[in-house]
This record gives sequence, C-alpha cells and structure tokens, in this order.
Amino acid sequence: IKLRQNQSILEEGEKPMISETTSNSCRREGITIEEITAETFLFLLAGYESTTTTITFCLYELACNVRIQDKLYCEVQETLDRHGGEMSYLALQEMSYMDQVVSECLRHYPPFSFLTRKCTQDFAVPNSNLVIEKGIELFLPIYSLHHDPKYFTDPNTFSPERFSKDNVNKLHPFVYLPFGEGPRMCLGQRYGLMNVKTALATLIMDYHFSITSDTDVPVNFKSISFALSPSKPLMIIFNRRNSTI
Repeated sequence: IKLRQNQSILEEGEKPMISETTSNSCRREGITIEEITAETFLFLLAGYESTTTTITFCLYELACNVRIQDKLYCEVQETLDRHGGEMSYLALQEMSYMDQVVSECLRHYPPFSFLTRKCTQDFAVPNSNLVIEKGIELFLPIYSLHHDPKYFTDPNTFSPERFSKDNVNKLHPFVYLPFGEGPRMCLGQRYGLMNVKTALATLIMDYHFSITSDTDVPVNFKSISFALSPSKPLMIIFNRRNSTI
C-alpha cells in the first residue's frame, strides 16, 4: 500500500507523479505490475523449482549409492544425538558430509544448465585472438563445465569426496557454478541450501531409499526445459527404518 501511495508501483499506462519540490537525485521511475509479476515468477521458479529438483536428485543418488546413504545417515544420527534430537541450524552446520553430498549433487545436477550474462566492456580472452565486445550476450554452460573431465576427474561418477576439506581447495576457480558467481550470484543460496539439508536430514532419519527396476539409471533429462529436470518421474522406494511401507 505504501509503495502504491508514493507512486512506486504503477498500473498499466500510469506515469509516476513527482512533486516540484522533489530533488532530481531522489527521482526514480515506478515499478510496473508487469515487472512485479516477472520478479515474483522468477523468485518462485528459482526458489521452489531449484530446491525441489535438488532434493529429488539427492534422494535419487542416495538410493543408487547405499554406501553414501549409510554414511550420511550415521552422520545425521550422531549429530542430532549431540543436539538432543533437535534439527537446529547449528546441528545442520556441523554435518560436513551432508555439505559434501549436497555440493556433489549440485555439481552433477545443477538446477540450471546454463547462465546468461551481458559483457559490460570489451574483453580480450587471454592467449587467443578472441575479443568479446561490450554488449554481447554470453551463455555460460554450467552443466558442461561441471562434467568436463579437465576439471572433474571421472565426472559422471557421484563422489561427495570431491568436496572434502582436502579436495575442495583444489577445484578450479569459477568452474563450480550451481548458484553463479560474483555480485549477481543467487541471493537465495544459503536459504536454498538450508532447505535442502533440512529435508534430507529429516527424511534420512525415518527412511531408507532404494531404486526400482523402473528407475532410470542414469537419469534422462527433458530436452526442452528451463530448469534441469528428468524426462520422467524418478522411481524411488521409501522404506521406514523400523517397518516397510
């Protein structure tokens, strides 16, 4: 309401009203309903879609890799025992192997297969004759970078050990980009990661995951999709750790 009253939100065809006493330095264009709609859609897509697909792919890999699943379960159980069973922010921060599993999942299945950026000034690519001119739209192939054997050994293997304390500092800078990088990187990175970790920790305490004969191994992806998505539902069996359901 306050934004509407001070003309910061404009209906279609409406122009901002600026009093004569308003200094030029304080003048600014209003935000249209269309712009708010676009930003809201972007928040929903980037926040909801990327989080749910990451959780799905994590569960899939845990179902395919029992050793990794068991190791993660032990860490979650031991950590929660130290915190009286409370799924707190501090408890999640202590789950180092959980960090490795989620990081490897985001490498293997980045939420978006590419990013776009606009070149703000002429840039000469080192050791080449290529010059990227100002204003050129650039596509950064995140999925391809994450699966390039030049940067990740045996890239098609799901290996959380890539992100252990001993190995994470050996990664090539600006190659691991699930959230982008720099001043325009994803603002919801921490929130999204916390949602994923909370969901995984909660589920793994109650269920054991396994695949079925109908589960695609490896995953086949949709050929036309803004976000990285499987071509068909990933079939995963959830077995209660105390009884099968």
